[in-house]
Amino acid sequence: MANSEKRIDLRQALLNPAIVFLGPEHVLERDELTREQKIEVLRRWKFDALQLQVADEENMPSEQSSAILDRVLQALHALNANPGLEDSPSTKHGGAALGCVFVRSAVESVDDRILQYLDKGHTRDDVVAALEITRAAEVALRPSLLPFTPWTTLSGYLELLEFVQDHDLVYQLDPVQYSIRLLLPPGSWLLDIPEIQPHVGSLIQEDFMYTWRHPDPRVDMLQRQVARVAEEAAGSGEDPATTFNRIKELALSTIHGRPTVARPRYRRRSARPPHLTEAWFC
Repeated sequence: MANSEKRIDLRQALLNPAIVFLGPEHVLERDELTREQKIEVLRRWKFDALQLQVADEENMPSEQSSAILDRVLQALHALNANPGLEDSPSTKHGGAALGCVFVRSAVESVDDRILQYLDKGHTRDDVVAALEITRAAEVALRPSLLPFTPWTTLSGYLELLEFVQDHDLVYQLDPVQYSIRLLLPPGSWLLDIPEIQPHVGSLIQEDFMYTWRHPDPRVDMLQRQVARVAEEAAGSGEDPATTFNRIKELALSTIHGRPTVARPRYRRRSARPPHLTEAWFC
């Protein structure tokens, strides 16, 4: 809990304001936070409160009352944080009010180098901006990923997992997305990239795909391990946070060459962001 003697951990506050502050009003009292930081914390809190309120409306149990929303909105008004409809007490706001509760976006990677190879037309910073925009509209952004390519590094894969954790996306990603491997069909312009050519193998006629091997065998091994974990999780209905932690431990163990325990920094949720009943495998 926040108090006058202990400094605020801003990263933790952005991930879960409710466990850092006694209430929304206490965000306003913290002199070490800038106005912009206070607004961002309160908007993250608002997003969580809206999810709890929607869960209440749909007769799903929630761990705390959605009445906290009005207190968050009052704190935002006190900061003159763009007061208006988007920060007024209501139930389903923004895109949700128009029937849009989530969007699927081909994020693919948060490594700008890989994004350039894939010619995606966006950057890591663009992904962060998209998350801010969709959250302001109370719409869950559910990224699709392409984490395993010939340019993937073990440290880059771990950085992707850290991005998911830092931006509170654990429950907005189907675990299979952590295992997706680049496909190379005949005619793909990726085959013309000089850096990929040494790693391309033979054409598998029945699959209409070229094989390829990563220059670091550990990356291919990690991909197979993550795919097994994701398949098991899909079959058992495992909590996405538990699956994420297992995958992160695989990545850390592969990097360090020994079993490594990951320290969870996310929070488990009873009310989860909207999603399809089946995971998307592309």
